[in-house]
Amino acid sequence: MNLTMKNTLKTFAGIAVLGSALFMQSFTENSRVAKAEKLAGEVWINSSSSGDYSQLPATEPYDSEKCEPTASQSCAFVRTDQPGTVPSTFNATQAAALEAAGLIEEVDNKNGIYTNP
Repeated sequence: MNLTMKNTLKTFAGIAVLGSALFMQSFTENSRVAKAEKLAGEVWINSSSSGDYSQLPATEPYDSEKCEPTASQSCAFVRTDQPGTVPSTFNATQAAALEAAGLIEEVDNKNGIYTNP
């Protein structure tokens, strides 16, 4: 009887571990999809050595390989969920203020100019 109880507890523990693993995988996948959806239309790219940002057209996906390391400013920013307005173009000083307000965040940790042929 005691052996059956231990096996039952092991089975329930195994199911709980599998369930939590599936939940975490689903959560991670949802986060990845949300980030990709965010990148689908609200990305601002640096187009100059002085940090002039313009919105990447929604029809063009962001490609980190197009970031040339020729400037000290962030290559691109993405819109956050924070309520507020982000202009379609802004400069490096305005970018710092928008980032401090939580309206935008760096897409990746690359600095440079986004080359968009």
